[in-house]
Amino acid sequence: SVAKAVSAIAGVTIAEGVTGPYDVIMRAESTSMEDLGRTVLAKVQGVPGITRTLTCPVTTF
Repeated sequence: SVAKAVSAIAGVTIAEGVTGPYDVIMRAESTSMEDLGRTVLAKVQGVPGITRTLTCPVTTF
């Protein structure tokens, strides 16, 4: 499944199939936004079955 493929990517802490407007919701961690985009998201967007992504950075902890 797409969620299983995404969860195998380094930096992804969880990926689960969901119902509603999205098929998969994932959480990823990175040392910087640049690293997040360059490595994690680039790999996620390359997973077969993914046609688009929406990134919502967490700004408070």
